[in-house]
Amino acid sequence: MDENELAETAWGLADSKQPFLCVVRPGSVNGSEWIEFLPDGYMDEIKGKRSCVEMGPTKTSIGKFCGWRVLESLWLELDLGEYLSFVWQVALELECLERKVIVNAIRRLLVDSEGQENFANTIR
Repeated sequence: MDENELAETAWGLADSKQPFLCVVRPGSVNGSEWIEFLPDGYMDEIKGKRSCVEMGPTKTSIGKFCGWRVLESLWLELDLGEYLSFVWQVALELECLERKVIVNAIRRLLVDSEGQENFANTIR
């Protein structure tokens, strides 16, 4: 991910007006330690029901859950993104990381009835 893609993703999340927890892996942007490449004022803009935190080490049940999902997706010959997008239908693959595209994808997944129905079916 480059600086522009991080900024577009960050502002897309903020512009969606949806609550979120954005977990950023250190080094996601080449040459970065964590979120120093986020746009000025971004952290102040998202205060409240939205947050951006640094990814810590994955352990215990979260790691096991992710591990099983990776194995399951390999068995189906899908990568994890395809698995979440096409099998569970709780994610979308984006052609580009632009603010408007991200806002539309978030609304489609979290606000529109299609996304809510897919998510409800997945957790049953």
